[in-house]
Amino acid sequence: MKNLILVSFLGIALMFSSCGKYEEGPSLSLLSKKARVAGEWVYESMTVNGTDVTLTEDMKNSSTVLEKDGTGKVNWVTTGLTVTMDLEWKFNDDKTKFMTRMKNASGSFDETWDESEILRLTNKEFWMKDVQTDAGVTTTTISHMKTK
Repeated sequence: MKNLILVSFLGIALMFSSCGKYEEGPSLSLLSKKARVAGEWVYESMTVNGTDVTLTEDMKNSSTVLEKDGTGKVNWVTTGLTVTMDLEWKFNDDKTKFMTRMKNASGSFDETWDESEILRLTNKEFWMKDVQTDAGVTTTTISHMKTK
């Protein structure tokens, strides 16, 4: 009987460890994705086309606050001044992408959603990959964010 319990436990552990949704994990979490993404996030590091970017003090002092209800705020710091913009966020259908749109100057939300591939999502780390193509040039940005 002990062997059956041990084999069952190992089988379940292997099943959960091999089916993580995000490339960098976690493979199992007791928190929902909405619960993990809710909070105040700041940049920890960033790479552009594989090259580390030195974060400026303004970038380090900027933050994004995400609420569980799909709303939030971006607090951009530029030359010591903070500009706050409202945003909406959601996951795509299979929850592999994080989507945002900002409120524009007229007070309504943009029609298009910006998408980022989620590489890692815990309640303390949020890693995203953005791929942009402009005039035939592709730029890949990987942002590592942490809770404030």
